[in-house]
Amino acid sequence: MIMRFSWLLTAALFWFQTGGLFSATVIEDFNYPAATFGTIHNGGSGWNGAWGAGSGVTSTLRVRAENLSYTGGGYSISQTGTGLISSVYDQAFRGINRDIATPMSGTVYFSVLLSSTGAMDRSGIQFNNPRTAALDYNSSSFYVALNGSSLEVAWGNASLPTTAANSLALNSAHLIVGRIDIGAGNDALQLWVDSTNLADPGTPTYTVTGADLGADLFRAGVFAYGTSVSDLDYGRVDALRISDGNGDSSAAYLAVTGVNLVPEPQRAVLSLAALCMACFRRRRR
Repeated sequence: MIMRFSWLLTAALFWFQTGGLFSATVIEDFNYPAATFGTIHNGGSGWNGAWGAGSGVTSTLRVRAENLSYTGGGYSISQTGTGLISSVYDQAFRGINRDIATPMSGTVYFSVLLSSTGAMDRSGIQFNNPRTAALDYNSSSFYVALNGSSLEVAWGNASLPTTAANSLALNSAHLIVGRIDIGAGNDALQLWVDSTNLADPGTPTYTVTGADLGADLFRAGVFAYGTSVSDLDYGRVDALRISDGNGDSSAAYLAVTGVNLVPEPQRAVLSLAALCMACFRRRRR
């Protein structure tokens, strides 16, 4: 009986320390040959099909042979290979989109590294962009972006974005961690920018509700462009992760940050251990 209890406790500890179920996670490190971006890029994991790109996008988005890196807050995601997305286009939105193999719902976490080399750079991640003939030229109504040195968010209306956290340094990689709660009706977004402690990130940098992303998250995209001819390297995007943890929000968070949230996991372990101990004592009686 004691051996059975020890096995159960060990299994419980392993479950929570590793995030429970194996995560349903989308990964993209843009590990492609350095060149202009086309439709043949089919790497990463968790996607359905290749990145889409029109001819104009192909000539303006490119892969650079370098990585963005962020070392704050305990962030512990290792990228595969070398590569990131940037743009040489200075007039309007340019992006690429890709379907997610298994649409996600419930609590979904994501992380991405963004960088601006100039005050007019725009780079970011967008969600559920409608499938149109000009898919890669249109911004989604749901996106998170770095606009120069500011965080920019559109949640339900791309023409009315909100700007916050306007002291993000140029020429530095910034870590954006987000949580989307997707269900019936309006969906909530929470963002943490450059968290100093990912294990306990505290109050979100930005929170928004009041818009319906849809029944699930089925498509994601990245974009980069500028609005000034004074720079020819507009925005950079790297290390994209999206996960619903197969219904386990702790596993989803671990998958996109490499960090376990505390104290919730610790409390869960202690509660389970106490329950197992109580059951063991009751059976002994």
